[in-house]
Amino acid sequence: MPYYVVEAMGRVPGLAGLFVAGIFSASLSTISASCNALAAVTLHDYVGRWCKVPPSYAPWLTKLAACAYGLVFLALAFIAEYLGGVLQAALTIFGAVGGPLLGVFTLGMFTTYANERAVSMALLSGMAMTLWISFGGPRPPVTKLPLSVEGCGFNVTQAAVAATNPSDYFYLYRVSYMWTSPIGFIWVIVVGTAISLLWRQQQPWERQGRSHPDPELFTPPLASRLRARHEEKPAVQCKLLQSNGVQD
Repeated sequence: MPYYVVEAMGRVPGLAGLFVAGIFSASLSTISASCNALAAVTLHDYVGRWCKVPPSYAPWLTKLAACAYGLVFLALAFIAEYLGGVLQAALTIFGAVGGPLLGVFTLGMFTTYANERAVSMALLSGMAMTLWISFGGPRPPVTKLPLSVEGCGFNVTQAAVAATNPSDYFYLYRVSYMWTSPIGFIWVIVVGTAISLLWRQQQPWERQGRSHPDPELFTPPLASRLRARHEEKPAVQCKLLQSNGVQD
């Protein structure tokens, strides 16, 4: 796109610079908004759960968290050069992070047995798996161009260098980057379900003294089942009380 602007409209003074400035402004505004949003969510949902942050320190901690996320983005920019094209790099990073996160939200919306510890362990292990698949593979060797020795009077016999067969790599390194997100999603679903069923703990609504979760937090089919299940219990209890009263 910048090349087209330079070639087609480069004769107009200032247009190329205005176009580049617009691209940089759009990208930097998105990055700054993402840094601030991540910093606010981290401070509120993670730091605020374990320690009480005074209101006077909250802005400073938010700025430090935004700066830390900015450094992470900068490091990812250096890593992106090893991932091929821009689209492949974007899909690789999104798949490594978005797949496990989608699995977490799916467990939360479609199940009532998933607990915090199991989902946290599944998320961390799923992200470790997808990041390992995305960035842990060996870099392919650089293919050397053929060199002509015609007219060279120096005679040297050199053994031929065997080309690396792609099948020699570990099978997970041969998986396409398009499959990173489904792998992370399935990993979180399977691991989170297994750990939740094997390692049960008190659910948040039980800690709050309630007998059932809020149906508004789940998908419509599961929410309707929860409402029907917990609306039948009072009706049955009323019938039992009425029958006992009639007998008395």
